[in-house]
Amino acid sequence: MDLHERNFLDCVKSRKQPNATVEDGHYAAAACHLANLSLRLGGRTLRWDAEREDFVGDRQASAMLVRPYSPPWDRELRSLKLSPG
Repeated sequence: MDLHERNFLDCVKSRKQPNATVEDGHYAAAACHLANLSLRLGGRTLRWDAEREDFVGDRQASAMLVRPYSPPWDRELRSLKLSPG
């Protein structure tokens, strides 16, 4: 078991904050996703609104932030207002 897994399990038991929070993981992954989106869009510069978590003035880039869910999850998530479609 690696140290991150051990830390997570220890924190579940102790209810302390882990070394890396879910938010830390989200921000680290988001930076990679945003760089990949820029590359897919021809390497153009994108303006990111971190508070809204959306691109500024770029509908094409914003549309790439979500991807349609596959059945049957599309129907289930749409009923919860979570599905992009």
